[in-house]
Amino acid sequence: MKATAPSPPQNYKCVKPRPAPFSFHALIRAEATRQGWAEGFLRDIREMMEQQLAAPAGSHWSGPFPSPMEKRAGLYRAQLLIQSRQRGDLHQLLLRILTFLVQHKARNKVRWSIDVDPLDSY
Repeated sequence: MKATAPSPPQNYKCVKPRPAPFSFHALIRAEATRQGWAEGFLRDIREMMEQQLAAPAGSHWSGPFPSPMEKRAGLYRAQLLIQSRQRGDLHQLLLRILTFLVQHKARNKVRWSIDVDPLDSY
């Protein structure tokens, strides 16, 4: 007895594969000794981005919002999430954001970092 593969139905059409529904991420983290400073710092950065930067198509940001563990080791933490469909667009956006971060008036009161493709949100 010989096994044969089943034939496709007569109305079968070949469908082009769609691109995977994913995006590239960067997480800007901030931490400060006083409550509200980290979130305020990221809020200022977001407002500057909205006023002065045109986000590439397929890019957007969420937050700022408190970290899942808002207070840890005596520091208050907050996050700003940036997403983009294209890795190159994300990196260009991060370079422009970096100039805002370095020039911000509270940069010495708030410790901040940029995590590209974060593995966790703490």
